[in-house]
Amino acid sequence: MATGMFRTDEGWVQVDYDGSNIPVPRSKYEENGYKPDFDELPLEADYWAAQEKAQRAAMPRIVR
Repeated sequence: MATGMFRTDEGWVQVDYDGSNIPVPRSKYEENGYKPDFDELPLEADYWAAQEKAQRAAMPRIVR
């Protein structure tokens, strides 16, 4: 099932289609009933910041 990843200031949504993702305009996103709702999606910068934070948290720590 297609899922929204993040939204942009210009009104586009990056949608994940089972591993592939493409940008779609807000109108098409809402017309197709994708989830989560547009207003619940993070902005692009916030999305990437959260991804980076999660990646750093998953890295093993080197203890000396």
